[in-house]
Amino acid sequence: LSSPTHAAAAAAATALPPSGSFLEDSNSITHELRNQIQSLLNQIQQVQQQRLLLQQQQQSQQQQAATTTTAGGGGGSSSSRPQSGRKTISKSSAATKGSGGSGSASGAGITYGSINASTTTSSSASSTMNPANNNVVVSAAAAAVAMAAAHRELNDKEKSLTLLLDEKKKQLAMQRVSPLFTVAQLIDWGLLPVLDQVSTISMAATKEHSLYATLVSMKRAWRGVSLHLTPYKDSDTCVLGQLDEIQTLLDEHLMKSQALLASPFCKPFRGECEAWERLLKQLQVLLENWLTCQSAWMYLSPIFASPDIVRQMPEEGERFARVDTSFRTLVDEAVSQSGGGGGGGDVLTLAAEDERREMLVESNILLEEVQRGLAAYLEKKRLYFPRFFFLSN
Repeated sequence: LSSPTHAAAAAAATALPPSGSFLEDSNSITHELRNQIQSLLNQIQQVQQQRLLLQQQQQSQQQQAATTTTAGGGGGSSSSRPQSGRKTISKSSAATKGSGGSGSASGAGITYGSINASTTTSSSASSTMNPANNNVVVSAAAAAVAMAAAHRELNDKEKSLTLLLDEKKKQLAMQRVSPLFTVAQLIDWGLLPVLDQVSTISMAATKEHSLYATLVSMKRAWRGVSLHLTPYKDSDTCVLGQLDEIQTLLDEHLMKSQALLASPFCKPFRGECEAWERLLKQLQVLLENWLTCQSAWMYLSPIFASPDIVRQMPEEGERFARVDTSFRTLVDEAVSQSGGGGGGGDVLTLAAEDERREMLVESNILLEEVQRGLAAYLEKKRLYFPRFFFLSN
């Protein structure tokens, strides 16, 4: 709840429990939900491990049953194999005629977990010839039924645990959005007599939250925004460029910041809004002075690169040398903050440094003096050679 600013809201606030009780209840509920979710995850993991062990046991029993059946079937077929060179009767004839005894049971074989009519017939026929083989068939069938029941039980348990886990996750997500409380609790707290005042406070808090969300979104939009610096001819330094997107974003956020400060609902975080607007204005001043200094430096740099001009204009040459050193230092520091890449460091970090802006302002003052001295020097040359009046500086 936001801090009430009028008497009715203050009376409503006194009728409510301390704000700490909301936070304590919310934290306890969140902690309990997290413990329940962790417990459900552990149970699901245990079920999956049990299923894996069950599958391993099933494979082991299948191999054991196949080995036992092969051994038993081989003995029966040897006792009942005809002495002459006649062929052994097939599975279908053994199942139909019921002759061949254990030889038919050996030919048919046993598939673990599946019992059909032909297998039952052949196993019943073999029981008269080999009782041990019949016991293997019965035990294998019982094991298959037990395994299938265990698999169904584990699947049902995992499904129910998964559904319960999803429900707890939804409850935790809701708890993170807002504290959970019931209408009965609101009635117990005596909220009904002051419902209008609480509604007023709630509306104010909603608007405050909306404004603060706007402030947070503006700060998030500037993350990772850096200046673009490109090498300039053969000067061993870089110049600033591609500022359209940054300038558009800066103008938009300055307008939003002024709108936030004009709203009466920004009072709880007015200091933060003012600090943000101040930082944006500092960035605006930095970019304006940087571009002004850069333009004048690019114009005067080839002129004062001539030693002859510097000898004729020593004061202006000295001033430009100071500006040249400061400008190159500024660019080098910006490039170093970006790790040596094509960027110029985080713009908000650069804007927050007062020394950088003051250095640019001083450089622009010196450049104006240099330009005035250069104009006076050219005017003297025009007086000596009137034809120069037809030429620009």
